[in-house]
Amino acid sequence: MQQFLKNKIGLKSLLVLLFFLAVSLVIYYPTLKSDPLWDDWVFLFRSWAIKNVRPWEYWLFGIHRRSWPVFFTTLSLMYKAWGDNTFYYHLTSVVLHSCNGFLIYKILKKLGGSNTLLIALLYLVHPLNFFTVSWIIQLKTLMCIFFFLISLGLFLDHLKDGSKYRYWISVLFFGLSLLSKSAFAPIGLMMIFYKDKAKMVPYLLICVYSVLLTGWATHIKGFVQDPQVTSYFISPAVAEENFSKIEKIEPMTRKLGPPRKRDKDPFNEVALSLNNLTRYSLYVFYPSENLLVQPSTQITYSYKEILSALVLVFLIIFLFFRFYETKKINSLLGLTFFLITLLPLCGVFFIPIFRYSNYVEYWLSVPILGLLVCFSMISFRQVYIKGLLIVAICFFTYKTSATSINTPGPVSMIEKSIESYPDSILTKFILARHYTFKGEYEKSNQILLKERNNPEFKVNIMKDVEENFNLMKSR
Repeated sequence: MQQFLKNKIGLKSLLVLLFFLAVSLVIYYPTLKSDPLWDDWVFLFRSWAIKNVRPWEYWLFGIHRRSWPVFFTTLSLMYKAWGDNTFYYHLTSVVLHSCNGFLIYKILKKLGGSNTLLIALLYLVHPLNFFTVSWIIQLKTLMCIFFFLISLGLFLDHLKDGSKYRYWISVLFFGLSLLSKSAFAPIGLMMIFYKDKAKMVPYLLICVYSVLLTGWATHIKGFVQDPQVTSYFISPAVAEENFSKIEKIEPMTRKLGPPRKRDKDPFNEVALSLNNLTRYSLYVFYPSENLLVQPSTQITYSYKEILSALVLVFLIIFLFFRFYETKKINSLLGLTFFLITLLPLCGVFFIPIFRYSNYVEYWLSVPILGLLVCFSMISFRQVYIKGLLIVAICFFTYKTSATSINTPGPVSMIEKSIESYPDSILTKFILARHYTFKGEYEKSNQILLKERNNPEFKVNIMKDVEENFNLMKSR
């Protein structure tokens, strides 16, 4: 009888996993044959390092060292196996996203949550994950979430049975998570307040190491170590046949441009952060259109803007006190997790690599995990809650599927962003570079020449135009 129950439980889990995989494949099927998107060219398909550096060298301190060695090692091995065939990269992302949904389902069950299947499915189909899944280079985010969820599941098992084996395996997977991407590093601030601080020491050391490594690789050593890199983009003039002539690659420092000036009025910084926090929070419940580049957050000090920020702050404070008074510890931790992983992206903590007027919806893929815990702990009238979840799942499935169908390739994605945000010169550069990498130099120059009078970028634009002409002559 016991063996029958074990087999039944195992079969149920397998069916849930297969169901999640089927849902993900149906939603993201149109993107499986999509061309590379912007950073995919830079960090993968036109990357000298991915093509020439041995996978283990990403772990050594030297010019090939990367901030997230687990991710870059994986990417290197994937390229050696699949080359330029983008289908397998996209398929890997979809499968990994399905596994993440399944792991969320299992963890919510371990935490004693309700409606766990519906809530995990809600995450799986939410539009905020569209670019995380369809953008190949965002595999780092999927890997980061995957390893973290395994680590969290093992830690919860350790708390239940006291197994030291599970504890240290949990530490190992937490390290794999933060060395895939350091998105979970802020939760180290939560670990400081854990009652058994000795257990948190290995996790805290990993958080500190991840932050220091990311800072060193990004701001000190230089972010990209490929030859002739002058910005985010790899110069296509570095042709494959020239790689063999390069005997030594000198460290190159990525040019970030002038740092964002801190506003003299500190209240403006607070207002900007609150506006971003409001936009992100609203997107969770009512997602707007998926765009590669969203319009920057503006400060207008309108009544609507101020009121929405005040309502959100009041709601957060109310929920904190409510969860504390009712001793709903899991809900309290979930809400804290959401805020502590999202606030750095809103500008509360200044990191020079980001400009915090930016709004990027797929950054929510990590913070929303905390809200899922809160949702699973709601006990008010389960019939109504299930009804709302089913309606939300249907709505989000429609939104994500529509985006997947209407934007099957990078060109349509980028053009959609330009149409919605015509003042974004960066988005136009992305499209021009995409055409350059595809060998469509005439189309690239048509875009660049329209912006040739832009005083801020005129030199770079004319340099790219000249480069396109040279590449056309050498064909």
